[in-house]
Amino acid sequence: MINNQYKLHFLKNFVLAASTAFLLNNVAIAQKEDSGLGNKIETKTKINEKFYYAKKLLDLEKEAGFDVKESDYKIFKTFVNEAKEQINSKGISEDSSKTSPFFNLESINQTIREQNYIYSSDKNLLFHEALKTKKLNSFHYLVFYLEIASQQNFPFVPVKVGEHFFVRRYLNNSEYLNLETISGTSQEDKFYENHIKKTFKEIKEINEEVFFARECKVIGLVLNENKKYNEAIAYFDKSMIADMTDPETHKSQGDSWFAVGNYEKAIDDYDMAFNLNEKFTQAYIGNGDACYKLGRLEKAIENYDKAILLDPENFEVYKKRGDIFSMKKNSKNAEKDYEKALELILKK
Repeated sequence: MINNQYKLHFLKNFVLAASTAFLLNNVAIAQKEDSGLGNKIETKTKINEKFYYAKKLLDLEKEAGFDVKESDYKIFKTFVNEAKEQINSKGISEDSSKTSPFFNLESINQTIREQNYIYSSDKNLLFHEALKTKKLNSFHYLVFYLEIASQQNFPFVPVKVGEHFFVRRYLNNSEYLNLETISGTSQEDKFYENHIKKTFKEIKEINEEVFFARECKVIGLVLNENKKYNEAIAYFDKSMIADMTDPETHKSQGDSWFAVGNYEKAIDDYDMAFNLNEKFTQAYIGNGDACYKLGRLEKAIENYDKAILLDPENFEVYKKRGDIFSMKKNSKNAEKDYEKALELILKK
């Protein structure tokens, strides 16, 4: 018995040391962009009236306390004026043909390139920072196009597929063109359908409410990173008023509640997250962590079990579950989980 306890203690500490080293070694690796794709769009809301998307984003970020300057507004205004000159110089107007949308799209894309903007996979980049650094994620490209579409009365339909954004141009009730804002090219439906099996997202039309729900979510995520958890919670609330169906918003608010020690509310949000997306591994892990804090060890194990089924290569979950087995004096299962965690760490 003494030897087994010593072995378990050794394994637990060795896994802890190894996992810490692994995390430190990978802290600088950027997260991959979520490019989830999904099902068909149900409605067609065209951008047919002037709406100043960029100004609204900058105003929101300024109200949240970020360093938004007057020059940021001027930078974008300069872009809009130059893009409109490109379009007008070609003498192209929006009509029912298949070619004119591409000329308009290419004019916008050309202006983006000429002003030296480049693509960034950082989905949590705030818009004023994107303007300063000239790095645009998929959402920011959409903002550029929507601003021009609104002012020029181009009937583009903004579309959200996970964290990937593009526009559609409906030619009639059944025929449409998919226009990729990042590349300025068209894509057939097959381009998106190929990714359906890899994601659990749906194709969603972007109206103004969903558009700003996404911005409020990102503001909340950045506030979380800055450890301003209560402020983050307020912005996640604003986001969910407009869009209750985004599992990532619920999961992120759960993280905020967890950080301030309100584990019951954290569990409520984690529950919502994996109810909306039953494959959301991180929501199960968060739920397990909150249950552990409340002493609900069996429930924590249940959540970690689900996380392991979804992500059997996640060494951290084995370590967490092993800790609970160790607390419950289940040396056999604790040892098994620690050994599996160590195996995965060494493999990485």
